[in-house]
Amino acid sequence: MQFKKTILAASLALLSTESFAAAFQLAEQNASGLGRAYAGEAAIADDASVVARNPALMSQFETAQLSVAAIYVEPDVSLEGESTNNGLNPNVLNDDSIAPSAVIPAGYFVLPVNDKVAVGFGAF
Repeated sequence: MQFKKTILAASLALLSTESFAAAFQLAEQNASGLGRAYAGEAAIADDASVVARNPALMSQFETAQLSVAAIYVEPDVSLEGESTNNGLNPNVLNDDSIAPSAVIPAGYFVLPVNDKVAVGFGAF
């Protein structure tokens, strides 16, 4: 019985943190992937942004790589409706600018040490 609890605890600890996000994920990590509709992202080592999707691909580079990106997000969210508070006068909800526009920066760096080892850094 203790073994099953250990397996359950380890499984819960190793779950992806993205599954606990607030229902928002920004999958766009680079412009080169966007051109392919992000097909094959786990297998193509075209720039240093591989740090974000498959760090094992860092060993495919022969020279140091630097990638910098800026992603502009302009959400189009509007809200209409009514809200009541225990049967009192309803509040009219009407807002066309709930979510502001934003620029999301990203940067990646890969430094090959030898043909089998590479060091990388990514911030996004």
